[in-house]
Amino acid sequence: TLGGGTPKGICGSGLVDAIAVGLDMKSIRDNGRLSDSTSKFYLNRHLFLTQKDIRETQLAKAAIAAGVRILRKQSGMEEKEMTSMYLAGAFGNYIQPESARRIGLLPIPASLLESAGNTALLGAKRLLFTGDPEEAADSILRLTKHIPLATDSAFQETFVEEMSFSESA
Repeated sequence: TLGGGTPKGICGSGLVDAIAVGLDMKSIRDNGRLSDSTSKFYLNRHLFLTQKDIRETQLAKAAIAAGVRILRKQSGMEEKEMTSMYLAGAFGNYIQPESARRIGLLPIPASLLESAGNTALLGAKRLLFTGDPEEAADSILRLTKHIPLATDSAFQETFVEEMSFSESA
């Protein structure tokens, strides 16, 4: 725990690790249900996951994995053409690629995953220290394409396909 003491919660990357371990131990099934009649998966005597915690993680995992699949499809890029996928922020910095793949969160080879750190802060710094911040922002906008996943016709079906905690191939 941060600062020592009794754990009071778990971070996102820790949650991914915990569910991966639960799957490996067969305490959590691929469908997200707890394997035994208890309503909790204990990480230690103070900290546990409930069925609700697991289901909420499963929903978030399915949305992220579906998004990755749809973005890859829309880009026209085959998996073998990918050279890297950058994971940003604290979650991306601390997530274990093996755990992310174990729960099916990131449906790409673990060798392609790279932590990019705090990209929002770095981007803001670069923008502010360029000669013309407005022109720099405009150039970024010209390179950016907004892809609204919620309105993509394949999203709902892909989301349902990604609900399982099956390990990414």
